[in-house]
Amino acid sequence: MMNNEVPVLWDEECLNSSIYKDMCNGISAAAAKKQMTAKVYTDCAKLMEDASSDRTVIVIGYESPRLRDNLLRLTGKKKQVILAGLDAERFGSGISSTSPSRRGATAMLIQYLVACKKERIALVACGESSVNDLMRCEILKGYLYTRGCPNPDDAIFFYRERVDESFEAFWEKRENFDAVICPNDYVALCFIRYCEEHGLRVPEDLYVAAFSNRTLSRYCKPSITSMSINFVDVGECSYYAWEFLENHKMEDHQIHITTPSSLIVRESTAYEMHEMDTENAILLDAAHQGGPFYSEPVIANVMHVENCLTQCDALNLKIIQGILNGESYDSIEDRLFLSRSALNYRLKKIFTYAQTQNRKEFESLFRHYFTKENNL
Repeated sequence: MMNNEVPVLWDEECLNSSIYKDMCNGISAAAAKKQMTAKVYTDCAKLMEDASSDRTVIVIGYESPRLRDNLLRLTGKKKQVILAGLDAERFGSGISSTSPSRRGATAMLIQYLVACKKERIALVACGESSVNDLMRCEILKGYLYTRGCPNPDDAIFFYRERVDESFEAFWEKRENFDAVICPNDYVALCFIRYCEEHGLRVPEDLYVAAFSNRTLSRYCKPSITSMSINFVDVGECSYYAWEFLENHKMEDHQIHITTPSSLIVRESTAYEMHEMDTENAILLDAAHQGGPFYSEPVIANVMHVENCLTQCDALNLKIIQGILNGESYDSIEDRLFLSRSALNYRLKKIFTYAQTQNRKEFESLFRHYFTKENNL
């Protein structure tokens, strides 16, 4: 392989996909700006033979067993891998990625439906093992949690073998919802046809929206409101990630880039237009950020201890050790060569760090988590 070539492994199963063609075009365009050329392989074995051992590789492919096998082969040879178009978390900690912000896109779509006064939202046709679908489930459940929904899981409809399974499950609970999000436009079209066949009108009775903005979403009837993803941009960012990793030889580091999406409003939501905050689609109310965890009293006390220990210097830690060992202030002064005023100054800071008022409160807090045998 020549030094001005960027190795790209493109799974042959998706060579005809317009999405992956766009990504590859983006890689090639970004590389050309730097006088580089994308060299595309469809066979992992051929790439392994041809590419120099220390090269970073961009990988394009469906979420599939073949993709996982290729990633294992590449990382097994200590190659840096950039996964284009998919989140890398599912495939291990040693893989970089460039992908659309599924979290941001899902948040924006929910925000849009809420602005349309459609707050009873369901997610239909989720794959039980799909990273993207599971992430969207978590975002929707977070929104439903803030709305006081007792069972957010009831708004998620999965399928195992047939997509129709999720349609049928939704149909039994259809009266509970006024909007549906589908994982992609293909599913959305099938779902809309299912609804029509059963007498449920879109958008009159139910709003439907999806992700990916495929060509068919523009021409079907009704046309489908969809989140548009710029896969050329994903490809370009994949090259920039490759360039960064090539120029900074950090074997144990990864880079993750997310790209923005835009909302295309169409007939399936009655062309209802609303101003959207495209940069900050926030679903959780301020009161629910992080849930009840950080305000729970037991956790709050542990965090007070952590805050105190983090802010104390070595001398303050010795003072705390003395307090926990039951030493008098006179003894602590003598042992640490401190004046009473210096000790009082430090005690005030220590108690403040722990959000306690005096030694009794401080000892009560710390003795719950530390014994005399603990060495600070």
